Amino acid sequence: MERQIVNLERAEYILYNASKVYDTNPLVKTRKRYTVWCRVAIAKILHNEDNTLVSIARFIKKDHATIIHYMKIHDALMKYDKEYRQLFEKFKLVLGDRKNNKDYLLNAITERIHYSIETMQALNYDMDFIENYFKQCIEASKSKLMAS
Repeated sequence: MERQIVNLERAEYILYNASKVYDTNPLVKTRKRYTVWCRVAIAKILHNEDNTLVSIARFIKKDHATIIHYMKIHDALMKYDKEYRQLFEKFKLVLGDRKNNKDYLLNAITERIHYSIETMQALNYDMDFIENYFKQCIEASKSKLMAS
C-alpha cells in the first residue's frame, strides 16, 4: 500500500496558494529560481505539518533526498536571502498561520521604519528630528484610534 500525504486536501491547498504567491507552477520540471523556491516552500510547510519526507516527495514528484536538500536550502535562504524570506513570509500569511501573521506584520513594519530612517538620513535630517517625527506619527495614530 502506497503512503500518501496525511491530508491530501491540505496539501492541494498549500500547492494552490504557493503557485499564486510564487507565480509559478511548482510541478513543472524546471530549475528556474521561483519555481524551485516554490517547491522548497511547499516542502518546508508540509514537513512542518509532520508529513514524511517520502510522502512529500511523492506529492511534489521528487525524490526524498531532494526534499532533504530542500530543507537545507530553505534554512540557508531564510538566513541569507531577503527576497526569499519575504515571499515565504507572505506564503505563510496567505496560508493563514496566525502566529506567523504577527511575525510577518512586525517584520514588515520594522523594515518600513528602517527604510524611512535611511531615506530621511539620506535627505540630511538629523536623528533628533527623525525621532521627534516618529513620536509625532505615533501620537497622531493614537489620536485616530481613540476617535474611532
